[in-house]
Amino acid sequence: EQGQEAAEVLDRERPHATLEFIAYHGTRHPPTQPRRFYRAGQKMLIDYCLGYTRDIYAPLAARTGGSAEIQAQYEAWESFLKNSGFFGKRLLMEYYNLCEVPNHGPRGRALLWPMDILRLDTQEYRRRGIDGISDWVCQRHYCFPSPFYVWCLVNLYSDPERTLESFKADFYPRYFGAAAGAVRGYMDA
Repeated sequence: EQGQEAAEVLDRERPHATLEFIAYHGTRHPPTQPRRFYRAGQKMLIDYCLGYTRDIYAPLAARTGGSAEIQAQYEAWESFLKNSGFFGKRLLMEYYNLCEVPNHGPRGRALLWPMDILRLDTQEYRRRGIDGISDWVCQRHYCFPSPFYVWCLVNLYSDPERTLESFKADFYPRYFGAAAGAVRGYMDA
C-alpha cells in the first residue's frame, strides 16, 4: 500500500517520471502472490538485475553454469508480472562486463565481453518482449570495456540479427579513423 501511495504522489508531482524497481539481491525473487500496480504499472520500469551468477560464456538459454537458476528467476518474474496485470516496461541488466577490484584477479576481463553470446542473448530477450538491455559500465580504469562493446550493446538491441562483423566494419573506421585496421586487429587478437 505504501508503494501505491508513492506511485500516486510521483504521478502527481512528476507526471513524466518513471518509477524503477530493481530486482536485485534481496529482491531477486518476485512476490508469491499477484499485486495490483498503480495504473497497471504503465509508468514503471522493472529492472531485472538477476544474472550476476550466470555463465556468461554460454547463452542463457543453454542453462549451464548457474544459468538455469537465473532463467527460472526471469520466468518467475514474468509470470508474477503477467498475473498482476503489469503493463509497464522491463529492462534486463546483464553482467558481461566483469569488473575486477584492484589486486583481486586477472586484469582485462572488461575487454573480453563474449559478443557472440551477447548477440544470442539479445535475440532471446527480444523474442521474450523485454523492452531493453543494459550492462554495468563503470568509468574506473579496471573495468571500462572496449568502446566497441558499449556501442555494439546499444545497437544490438535495435538490430540483433545483424552480424558482429558488420558492426565492427561500421564502428572501427568511424571511431578510430585511419587507425581502424590496427586497432581492430589488436582488439580481435
